[in-house]
Amino acid sequence: ADPAEHLKVYVQFLGDLWGFFEENYSASEFTGVFCRKYGATSDDWTGGGTVLEHTGNAAGMRCWDAVVHGSRMFCLTNGVDAAELSHDIESSTDGVTWSDASGTGWYTTASLSNVIARRNTYTDSYGKLLSATATTLLAALKDANGNCRIDKTTDNGTNWSNVTTIPTSGFLWGFHLAFNDNGDAVPVVILSDGIWLIDLTNNAAQPLLRGLMTG
Repeated sequence: ADPAEHLKVYVQFLGDLWGFFEENYSASEFTGVFCRKYGATSDDWTGGGTVLEHTGNAAGMRCWDAVVHGSRMFCLTNGVDAAELSHDIESSTDGVTWSDASGTGWYTTASLSNVIARRNTYTDSYGKLLSATATTLLAALKDANGNCRIDKTTDNGTNWSNVTTIPTSGFLWGFHLAFNDNGDAVPVVILSDGIWLIDLTNNAAQPLLRGLMTG
């Protein structure tokens, strides 16, 4: 990876360490998000491929999150529409070739408030991914109203559906699996104004803590 690229997140995949980098902003080039594999012998980030690259100059790309789900890696970014205001998700089985995973039902409404003209225009709180079960991948997205919507796919992004939407004015800080009282692993969303348990059986969100954090 170029020293000017910014490492945002890394995952273990196929026995290797993979990093996701945001390219340094430049008004004279197309910026993108890139995936690189760490070489144990070369001691650097190499290989991999382009996750998504913007099609216009003076634009910016952000990598919100990346996870391993089944036999694929998924990366959540902002979109490459004219104003970069939507979310996009890409997937790969080898880290080199990436393809669109925003299939039917993916949330396409412009939900970012400003053009991403610099990589630091936004914090990292506009989207998170979670491999909830062997077949269910979840995306937590800040929507056009500033709320947090939870969407799911059970076919690697071919089809998406909304699980629930959490009313919030806070930031999206985390998306994890936690054990409930029955010992089951359940999705938990951490917002700056509360913590919510996601009930995939009933498509609902249950507040665990509210009003105890500030963002």
